[in-house]
Amino acid sequence: MPENFLAMPDVVLDFWAPWCRPCRALAPIVERWEQDGLVPVIRINVDQNPEAAGQFGVQGLPTLIHLRQGQEVGRATGQRPEPELKRALNLS
Repeated sequence: MPENFLAMPDVVLDFWAPWCRPCRALAPIVERWEQDGLVPVIRINVDQNPEAAGQFGVQGLPTLIHLRQGQEVGRATGQRPEPELKRALNLS
């Protein structure tokens, strides 16, 4: 995880785990957002970074958190349709 991600103007934190099926289902959507230039994405494996999950109050997987200038502006937990994810994350 990049140390300076809180300084990024816009970023989505993608909290996931290898054993999480909904996380694997969501991955292509999130990867496409980054490839299309919608928003940078930092994937955080909660098994390897439990302290990061705790710092952001992650209680379920997958959890996506949209940060703008280091402040949370949107959050989505669980597998949802892409339009609903974008609304929850304020990614219009």
